[in-house]
Amino acid sequence: MKVSEIFVSIQGEGFFVGQPSVFVRFYGCNLNCWWCDTPQAKEPWEKYKNMSVNDIVKRIEKTKIKNVVLTGGEPLIQDKNELCGLLKKLIKSGYNITVETNGAISPPEFYNNRIFWSISPKLDRKIDFKTLREFFHKKYNSSLKFVIKNKKWLEKAKRVIKEILIQKNVGETFRFPIIFQPMWRMCLFSNLVKWVIDDKFFQKFNVRILPQVHKIGVVR
Repeated sequence: MKVSEIFVSIQGEGFFVGQPSVFVRFYGCNLNCWWCDTPQAKEPWEKYKNMSVNDIVKRIEKTKIKNVVLTGGEPLIQDKNELCGLLKKLIKSGYNITVETNGAISPPEFYNNRIFWSISPKLDRKIDFKTLREFFHKKYNSSLKFVIKNKKWLEKAKRVIKEILIQKNVGETFRFPIIFQPMWRMCLFSNLVKWVIDDKFFQKFNVRILPQVHKIGVVR
């Protein structure tokens, strides 16, 4: 597996914000967002290390931390068999696992409710709704996370939510959080709070508006 880095920090965004976690950042991504805050984890950078599942687990064990975040880049472009093998080993060892994904690649067939899927569709890209809906078909333990640049992007997020709701029996899925996060240095947190609160559509859901706390605190 291509690993860009493994490090310890706090979870800076999403449902588990503030939790001490060990991050496994995989190399490579299927998208090329201009606003990506981890360009070192994708081409044209080539700084990564090929690691076996056992090597990754050993590095995680050394940290003594039980919260593991698989991130990138995009974790789901890794070999599916190796990724499933890693997930199974981590579950067996009692870790709390979050997989951060852009939702543009189908989830692996292996599923366990010990895995939390942080699904973050990119609003400046064409979204494959058929693939995105797969994360809700089996009612994965998950959240939707949107990075918001401006009010137009918030309207795009609304359209994404509506498209997902077209799927039958998806209503219960939306008990899980929908998280809005201001784009760093592009959107004021106070503006985003006002936009979301003023829009009655979002009041139907379990909405959270969160900053990137690791950037506020100047940590990784």
